[in-house]
Amino acid sequence: MDLAAASKDLTYHRDQIETEADRTNDRHSLLRMTERKLHLVIKTAQHDAWHLPVITLEAEHGSLRGACEALLQNTVDESTRTYTIGNCPSSVLPPLATAPNQTSFVMRALLVSDQASFTNAVKDFAWVTADELPEVLDADVANQVQKITF
Repeated sequence: MDLAAASKDLTYHRDQIETEADRTNDRHSLLRMTERKLHLVIKTAQHDAWHLPVITLEAEHGSLRGACEALLQNTVDESTRTYTIGNCPSSVLPPLATAPNQTSFVMRALLVSDQASFTNAVKDFAWVTADELPEVLDADVANQVQKITF
């Protein structure tokens, strides 16, 4: 038996998975774009435009990881399980034109729960892919974040 010829006939084709959330473009659902990574963008009382969750580093946080965990506590309620990846940032964004003296460290966190519930600080939220970031974020921010997503 010729294995090379047989393997050509066994080509695997993955089916596309389209959910109801995909069909309705429900960005509140984690059951959309299931083959892609989703990023959380939020609106808060202090900032009515879509933005990534951010926090100012304070001495009380102790570390960047501590700041990330404090941000998660302020964003998602206690029933939502998350995991902060690592103790150091996954990347550092160059200063934006709107905040030239500010350095932004990117920390990654995973949602471990099957759904996220948010604190009262979050007025609205959306789960978006890296390709959708320019639709909701400032173009400069979206461009920088797209460069570091994997």
